[in-house]
Order: sequence, then structure tokens, then C-alpha cells
Amino acid sequence: MNYFNIHFEFVNGKTKDYIGYRAQNYNYVAGEVMGDNERWFGTKGDLVNLDNVITCEIYEVDENGYSKE
Repeated sequence: MNYFNIHFEFVNGKTKDYIGYRAQNYNYVAGEVMGDNERWFGTKGDLVNLDNVITCEIYEVDENGYSKE
């Protein structure tokens, strides 16, 4: 399992970050964000409406949250 930090910026200027999001790989995370998943991302009780997102950045990090280069 890999770790990712995901940063969303919304049309109203607000931002939301998911820190340490666990997923198989980058392609899986990108597919969750960009794929046909009814335009929502996140977990129950902590969802992002993707129709309101203007930018999304996905960074792979190690288990301590440090960027992998």
C-alpha cells in the first residue's frame, strides 16, 4: 500500500487536503478523482463534491508524510 497527499482547490477559493490517503498506486488515486464515480471523492462523512473542484494535486509520500522523489 502506498501513501498520497491530495490537495483540492474549490471554485469558492477554499481548499481541502487529504493527508496520508492510502491506495494501491498513483493511477488508482487519479482514477478515483478523475473517473466516473458519481463526482464524489473521500470517505463516508468526509466527501468532496468534485463538481466544485478547480484544481487537484496528488503527491506520493512515504509513511511519514515526506515527499517521494
